[in-house]
Amino acid sequence: MLRKKEKKALASIFMLIIGWPVGLDQFFEGKREKGISTTIGWTLTALLFLYGLGLKGYYTGVVLIIAVLLTLAGSFQACKKLIKITRAFVDAED
Repeated sequence: MLRKKEKKALASIFMLIIGWPVGLDQFFEGKREKGISTTIGWTLTALLFLYGLGLKGYYTGVVLIIAVLLTLAGSFQACKKLIKITRAFVDAED
């Protein structure tokens, strides 16, 4: 059987993998403000991508570069958190 710490780590990993663009993992941990800001951030990034793809001219590249940088930053944070949660699962005492 899994211990409480292991169950919490597995649930957090599942929430992070499935719902990180909408901040599901933050809501699961009880961090409403951070979950809302995550949802807003990914929505703005998606809108930047769509807006950048529809633009013609000089600003197209600039908008797309900003959207890519925001995506990379968010993905890096999600990977960092996933590694932290996975370590907590592995390091759980028997």
